[in-house]
Amino acid sequence: ILGYDVPRSDVLHEMIKNFINGIGEFNYKTFLMGGSSLVVLVVLKYLGRRYPNKEWIRATGPLFVSSLSILVTYLGDLSDKGLPIVGTIPRGFPSCTAKPWFPLTHFGDLIGPALGIAVVGFMESIAVAKQLASRHKYDLDSSTELIGLGMANLAGAIFQSYPVTGSLSRSAVNDDAGAKSRVSGIVTATLVGLVLLFLTSVFFYMPLS
Repeated sequence: ILGYDVPRSDVLHEMIKNFINGIGEFNYKTFLMGGSSLVVLVVLKYLGRRYPNKEWIRATGPLFVSSLSILVTYLGDLSDKGLPIVGTIPRGFPSCTAKPWFPLTHFGDLIGPALGIAVVGFMESIAVAKQLASRHKYDLDSSTELIGLGMANLAGAIFQSYPVTGSLSRSAVNDDAGAKSRVSGIVTATLVGLVLLFLTSVFFYMPLS
């Protein structure tokens, strides 16, 4: 949102130092676009909660803000005026990468990190699942969650996917939007697939803010 990358660090004072060192690259155009988008999102979320019969406003807030920012960037030709944009996104699904799996020449090098990723991913997923189960009063089967994560990662690995886990942020957004069942995941995956196949050009002017 500041217009420049701040190198990550596990030490707070180093993060502050990196933030200060890069302040010369501050881009006020990116800051204004990102800041105004956040304000609109907060206002829409407030209106959705304030007026229960207008709850759809909160659910469609991110889509509205994204569409508006793309439209403003395109009509105002802001990309030529110093506002960074996403640019070209390759169309289509990732290619299949299952063939190079064998022979398992790097098995010994990968088994340790893979186990670590699996344990951390499962712990994160089950923590999110327990939180939502407690909030909505339903039972949770940890074994089923683990099987689901395993199948998702196995299928995703065939197509260059990142390790799959239950994300706290995405689950919170999904829950906040009013999702009640697994159908929401199917709808989301279907929409993402359609976007990758037919609508990647629409996001060319999406601001990087």
